[in-house]
Amino acid sequence: VFIERGCELNERIKIHPRVWSKDFLDNADTLSGSDFIFNDANIDVEDCKKLYDLAANEFIFTTHDYFNKTGGFEKGYKAIQSMLHVLKSKGATYELYLPEEDWYFTGYNGINGCVALLKCKKKI
Repeated sequence: VFIERGCELNERIKIHPRVWSKDFLDNADTLSGSDFIFNDANIDVEDCKKLYDLAANEFIFTTHDYFNKTGGFEKGYKAIQSMLHVLKSKGATYELYLPEEDWYFTGYNGINGCVALLKCKKKI
């Protein structure tokens, strides 16, 4: 995503400075109220609980690597399943958008480009 400098949305977007590691979840106060979360890491239910608690009442959770180069499931599948578990346990509502199996991308060294998305709304 390209955001032009000076764009009013640019002032609203916050990026945690340690996004290269899921360790940032231990001290992620700057994520509080986030309405868009993009994941490209191996995360589990406990991580998703932390993300859920930090997120805004309505938020988008999207994750990379849903399928691998042969069409099998990858880390993004686990992330979606983990977040679904949290959403269901909290009574949240959601819309799930999954890539088609034939969407997987055999790009650089077989790393794929499939993204799955959850549109989430917390139970208030």
